[in-house]
Amino acid sequence: MDLVEEDVNVITLSEDQVGDDMLMKQVESRMTKISTVNDKINE
Repeated sequence: MDLVEEDVNVITLSEDQVGDDMLMKQVESRMTKISTVNDKINE
């Protein structure tokens, strides 16, 4: 039973990682936009 549970956790983890990658890309693009706006304000 332990092996089966571990397999399920691995599958769930990989799905979570895909979601995290998407979130990180969204966060990075937002951070880039924010820093661009800050640069314009500082000029």
